[in-house]
Amino acid sequence: MDNHYPTVDLDFIISLAKNCTKIKGIVTEGGSTGYIVSGAKPIAERIIIIRNINGQVDLDFSMSIAIRLKCIPELMDWLEVNRNWKDGAFFVPAKK
Repeated sequence: MDNHYPTVDLDFIISLAKNCTKIKGIVTEGGSTGYIVSGAKPIAERIIIIRNINGQVDLDFSMSIAIRLKCIPELMDWLEVNRNWKDGAFFVPAKK
């Protein structure tokens, strides 16, 4: 994983997918889970496969999932709160 960008907790990505109205089915096999997105495209183009390796997902993969599920604001809010990261760069909160 890239050390310059934050990772996203796998649990958050899974909850994001489960709570999305675009998900029409979930298939689990071993350590992998497939989320089937609604639509008329072939199943190979509508499935999101997440493999649980170390409990983290890199930023690129988590962003691609958020884009497909139309849940980018939720991901960006989570990154700001949990990783102190916003808009492509780390930031220091303003002092009160």
